[in-house]
Amino acid sequence: MTIWLAMLRASLGGQLSYRASFLLEALGKAWVVGLELVAVFVLFGYVRELGGWSRWEVVYLYGVASIALGVAELLTDGLNDKP
Repeated sequence: MTIWLAMLRASLGGQLSYRASFLLEALGKAWVVGLELVAVFVLFGYVRELGGWSRWEVVYLYGVASIALGVAELLTDGLNDKP
């Protein structure tokens, strides 16, 4: 666990050393998530339910999945890169 924490600190430090790049990547990902949510709302403009799921259930599921994947990428991105 200590090795993973050291690698995590190094990865986050490396990402934050280029603040403009980090900020642009975060903004780009937020833009993509926003566009995907717009697509969900457009889809639900035509249908009431999708496979028994309501609009807000799908939005909730999408949000939880996006947050989980974002945190996983933040914590592990770059740890598997080979020199």
